[in-house]
Amino acid sequence: MASITVQLKITSGRAEGKSFHVPSGGRATLGRSENCDFQLVEDGVSRTHALIENKGDRVLFTDLGSSNGSFVNGEPVVSSYLHDNDEIRIGLAAVRVEFRGSRAKRYERRTTLSLVKDKPTGAYSERVVELDQTMMMSSPATAVTDAGMAQAHAALQTLCRVSSVINAEHDLSRLFDAVLESVLESTKAQRAAILIRDPLTGKIQPAAAMTNAGKPETSLQVSSTVVEEVLRRGVSTLSSDTTSDDRFKAGASIIMQQIRSVMCVPLLSKQTILGALYVDTTDARHKFTDRDLELLAAIGAQAGVNIERGRLIEDLEDVFIGAIRALVAAVEARDHYTRGHSERVTAFGLAITDVLGLSERDREIVELSGLLHDVGKIGVPEAVLNKPGRLSEDEFEIIKSHPAQGAEIVQNIRHHYIDEVTFAVRHHHERWDGNGYPDGLGSDKSCRTSRILAVADSYDAMTSDRPYRKGFEVDKATGILREVAGSQLDPEFVGAFLEAQASGAIAAAATDQKPTKRSKYAAQEVIDTGKFPPIP
Repeated sequence: MASITVQLKITSGRAEGKSFHVPSGGRATLGRSENCDFQLVEDGVSRTHALIENKGDRVLFTDLGSSNGSFVNGEPVVSSYLHDNDEIRIGLAAVRVEFRGSRAKRYERRTTLSLVKDKPTGAYSERVVELDQTMMMSSPATAVTDAGMAQAHAALQTLCRVSSVINAEHDLSRLFDAVLESVLESTKAQRAAILIRDPLTGKIQPAAAMTNAGKPETSLQVSSTVVEEVLRRGVSTLSSDTTSDDRFKAGASIIMQQIRSVMCVPLLSKQTILGALYVDTTDARHKFTDRDLELLAAIGAQAGVNIERGRLIEDLEDVFIGAIRALVAAVEARDHYTRGHSERVTAFGLAITDVLGLSERDREIVELSGLLHDVGKIGVPEAVLNKPGRLSEDEFEIIKSHPAQGAEIVQNIRHHYIDEVTFAVRHHHERWDGNGYPDGLGSDKSCRTSRILAVADSYDAMTSDRPYRKGFEVDKATGILREVAGSQLDPEFVGAFLEAQASGAIAAAATDQKPTKRSKYAAQEVIDTGKFPPIP
């Protein structure tokens, strides 16, 4: 499990230079009040302005209904996951976010998921939940009682909070995590799962599963019969007690896992059923009610809209990356010796990020920067690119111009990470000791992505055939990397490269060239063990 410590440092305002730490698992309020954990006496800051929650592997920022709003990297937000080096602005105060400590190499699911083909008997008792009445009592007569109104108010508060968390996430994998965490907390279920219908085949794909115990060795099994009914007819299913419910008495997965209460609702988006949201519990003392089903159905509708949005964003990203690859291929076609170079550098860079445990945001920046790092060579004459002998001083100056030219080309691309990518493209030939080009930046000023690419680029340059020499053997190239660590290259990233090489990731990247694409739904491998360990 990751263990991040968050440092909040005021970079502008009356208290510039003041800092505060939020440890893993901690939370802190920001505002003018002395009762806040991090007091900011600035114009435009509310008494209790915002909340930061450090969940260990991610950090959530939530505006607490402030008068003037909150901004992350210049964008107004209600709730947003934070990344390293983000800037929060509340009122006239600017606060920089810095992550410190160890991070998991990859955020792993806490369970695996398989579908079991049960054959339950008896009639189904199911319902279509009317979402416009979801948060009110089922009976209008009871809705106006004090108890009924209190319950409805609590349900509305829960839905608003869950909606804020879900809306803050665009990446599908992290969105699934946010939905499941919210569902487990809201319904007090012991297990939850998201199942998605493949848009091409129509088959049900397990997308994500989670337990409130967080045991990685557990294996969740879900009755496919129940899920298929929800997907086919758009109904929401509730069984308060499976032991007395004809639908589940003969269900092998239900009996095997000792499940006592089950709910399953559709994930909806514009009247389209994208998948299903499933929860269950083995605790006989906690039985789901109609109210729980209504809340879960409302969450399913909200999650469905956001999953559809995440799909569209991923599709646009795929088109964008495809266009970038086409551009890079056109540039590299001018020199068959370097064909595939940018793909390999990208793959090596991503292997380094995996060792470092960097965030998905940082991984995307490395991928884009790696693909585009040599695009400036489009302005270098082919006679210079393909010269079989040593370059003259003037010719080398022409070659040295490609990072700056590349940055000028890249900065015209419209993308949310383009500023970081432009900086990395411009500085991928800077050196750790400050003797690189074009700006002579040292270790304290060049960005992390450019230093990662410098390692990946150096290795591929050494091991690739060039017009004037054969590529070096892997051992020789690796030895040179060790020699220049701390002078030409960042020693930390050389170490990460060597670790990736020892694991076989570099050899695999060199063979595949194109970086491994993550699953559309980050689905776990389907496992049907026929067993489920008890929940502690």
